[in-house]
Amino acid sequence: MEELVYDMRDRETNSYGSYGQLQSKLQDAEIFGKISQQIAIATNLIGLLSDEVIAETTGLSLENIKYLSGKI
Repeated sequence: MEELVYDMRDRETNSYGSYGQLQSKLQDAEIFGKISQQIAIATNLIGLLSDEVIAETTGLSLENIKYLSGKI
């Protein structure tokens, strides 16, 4: 009988552990989804800026910006 009780407790503990792991993975996926959306928005906004503005704000030379954007 004691063995059955311990077995049931082990199963409960394992199921709570699995649930916690799934919940953690879900939270990670939500965070990475939000980050990827923010990166897509930022990339689109940066694409709307002129090369001069990007060079001034990043500190890169205008030639480097044009090279990185494929304009040279």
